[in-house]
Amino acid sequence: MTDLAKALKSAEDDLARYRDLLRRTAEWIHDPAYDEAARTALARRLELPGPAARIGTALAPETADEARPRRIA
Repeated sequence: MTDLAKALKSAEDDLARYRDLLRRTAEWIHDPAYDEAARTALARRLELPGPAARIGTALAPETADEARPRRIA
């Protein structure tokens, strides 16, 4: 295996590890078994989508406007 091929394989392995870490982190952020404030803070820090809103709770103000049907005049 050439040096370039070894470097490419190493980069691909690193990328696979980072993707797995990101996947596990996203799973944790969306797992309601953990504290919502901690999950939200981590999502914001990592610039990832935050935890999904709980069923039966009011929508966040920025989401409520988007959820409301819009009338066309």
